[in-house]
Amino acid sequence: AEITRQLNILDNEICPELDSLNEQLKTAVGEAREQILAEIARVQAKIDELNAKLQNLINAINNLNAALKHFVTDIFGGYALVIEALDNLDAAMRDLLDSVSGELADRLEALMKNSVELTKDMIKDLAAYDLIVARETLTYECLKKYNKNTVLACDPAFFLEKEDVSLPEGFAKGRTVGINISPMIQSNERIEGITMENYRALVQHIIDTTDMQIALIPHVVIESNDDRKPLKALFDEFSHTGRVVMIDDCNCCRIKGFISECAMFIGARTHATIAAYSTGVPALVIGYSTKATGIAKDLFGTDENYVLPVQSLKECDDMICAFEWLSDNREEIRAHLARIMPDYKASMQAAILAVEKL
Repeated sequence: AEITRQLNILDNEICPELDSLNEQLKTAVGEAREQILAEIARVQAKIDELNAKLQNLINAINNLNAALKHFVTDIFGGYALVIEALDNLDAAMRDLLDSVSGELADRLEALMKNSVELTKDMIKDLAAYDLIVARETLTYECLKKYNKNTVLACDPAFFLEKEDVSLPEGFAKGRTVGINISPMIQSNERIEGITMENYRALVQHIIDTTDMQIALIPHVVIESNDDRKPLKALFDEFSHTGRVVMIDDCNCCRIKGFISECAMFIGARTHATIAAYSTGVPALVIGYSTKATGIAKDLFGTDENYVLPVQSLKECDDMICAFEWLSDNREEIRAHLARIMPDYKASMQAAILAVEKL
């Protein structure tokens, strides 16, 4: 009985202490958990911030690469694009520099110094020209910031005379869709093979849903950049239908003659699409750079529905959707081109006057 009594006393004394310790432990664990969760959230936010800054840097690098590719084919427009891309890259690197340290920070600072020096050199070079003629407004606005001797005039290819041509068998005048592909746009695609997938789907769509013929028209045939290679692949695949004809390489006036006889034109080469525009043929540009966008905006007030950037191709029917819009609106487009073309081509006078003043 005495032992039981003593145990009850101990129980009455110890249990409240144990309960108190248990509550204190629960509170401490809860507070520690909240602190740990808060720290995890802080670290995650820092990781998310770094990821966002890294993505901005990656995007800036990709834009610079695209500008450098444009620079190869359009030197002055390329200059402006590269300068802007370098500025964006510098801003992205500075933003990331605020969040890193050590060797990575040292490398970023070295890269920033190089990009700033390159930008200065390019701006200095641009400013040295007595006259720069830009063929579309987007490039003009960029270049004007670096050289006041910049004028806006349409591409001289709008004035190229077309040659009357004998149409080959399978080329129905006014009922043929002209198609041009270039390795240049294939090299700028974001998804490997998506360009040819779209062209194949488009050709099949035209065969299945219209009575139109298809003319495959090469525009550039140099060894390293030959339009005939992707066009030949299309021809080999669809020649058995009797609906597809391949145009041989010929001079630019004859090419313009063939394009002028098309009902519509789907083209990758800038001067092939200019051949269409300047002869009143509705055209969809499969573009890769600012020049396609700029020319379309100057002609139509917008590039929407007139330019399909190859970088935007994600589904194999993207080109079909763009083609359908062009087909539905082709008569209005023809009328618009006929109406605005004289005034548009008159912009060349500004370049002529500027040259005469030199």
